[in-house]
Amino acid sequence: MSLPKQSITVFLGLVIAMGLLLSAWNLNDASELADNETIVLGQTAPLSGPNKHLGINFHKGASAYFDFVNALGGIYGRAVDIALLDDKYEPKIAESNTSELIKKGKVFALFGLVGTPTTAAALPIALKANIPFLTPLTGAQFLRNQPQGEIFNIRPSYAQETEAIASYLIQERGIKKIAIFYQNDSYGIEGLESLSRALKKYGISIVAEGSYNRNTLSISDAIFELKAKKPDAIVLFGAYQPSAKFIQRFRTDCQLGESTIFISASFVGSCALANALEGNMSNVLVSNILPSPWDDSHPLAQEYREIYINNNHGEPNYLSFEGFVAAKLVTQALRACGKKLTRKRFIKELSAITPEQYVYITSFEKGKFQTLKRYP
Repeated sequence: MSLPKQSITVFLGLVIAMGLLLSAWNLNDASELADNETIVLGQTAPLSGPNKHLGINFHKGASAYFDFVNALGGIYGRAVDIALLDDKYEPKIAESNTSELIKKGKVFALFGLVGTPTTAAALPIALKANIPFLTPLTGAQFLRNQPQGEIFNIRPSYAQETEAIASYLIQERGIKKIAIFYQNDSYGIEGLESLSRALKKYGISIVAEGSYNRNTLSISDAIFELKAKKPDAIVLFGAYQPSAKFIQRFRTDCQLGESTIFISASFVGSCALANALEGNMSNVLVSNILPSPWDDSHPLAQEYREIYINNNHGEPNYLSFEGFVAAKLVTQALRACGKKLTRKRFIKELSAITPEQYVYITSFEKGKFQTLKRYP
């Protein structure tokens, strides 16, 4: 029996359409690397500007571990390399860099993006291209609202950080008069909202709010807003330079400045903050998402210091430690894929890894940070 001409045309159209869909799917998953081909991870991060320490130190820590892996033969003969671009902590540049890394750089995955607003700009481009989005340096909630798989977080959320901060201030220090200094963008606003929710569980509210604009040091208005309320503790969701300037000015301008406790979220960069304050970290605490890099009792900290310091990468700090841990976990997933490395297989192996997520309240003593309390 023969089909009518119209039916044949429709049938052929369906076959062609199915072929195009399959081709498109295969293109998306046609990511198997050839033998000895370099595994290239794309990173856009601040390498200049007031937040350059974040991108530079995270990159140095990750590079230290990948250099170590490559020296031992790489991943089944494949070296791991990071293609790095500077976004100055500006969302539009991060967006442009992400497109360039994917289209021109043909990276296997995106790795170690820094900051909430820059990550928000880059993420839709990565998801559209089915590119894995690995270990961003932010605790933003929108990364946790996405279907997990292509997104791999090692950081606890900002909600978890603020809950730990609130618990420490209220339960350990008996403080209830708490204010906030924050960066007036998606990062700082999420910190503000998270802290408000965390305090609400204890039946209290933020007593005062002060903010500044991203990539500026305009803190005078924040000083004015917070000084009048005389808070016993101020939570900081900002970069290290404006945070340090705020602490110094508040101490000078406010009679209670020396007795006020300042406690910053981890994104500040603990060591950068301590350096900006010239070591004057009295009553300045930082929540961190890893154990102290100087902790001799922690095997991971010991491994980091041995590889990082012995290969002349510099002095230990939390940011390079985070980059080191991120690279180690990514390497674990790459190795688990075996010799036939595809994005689909990599995402599957990565999904099987569950990083431990803790918040460490830390203080600065004798040139090093030490843990006061770990949550949960």
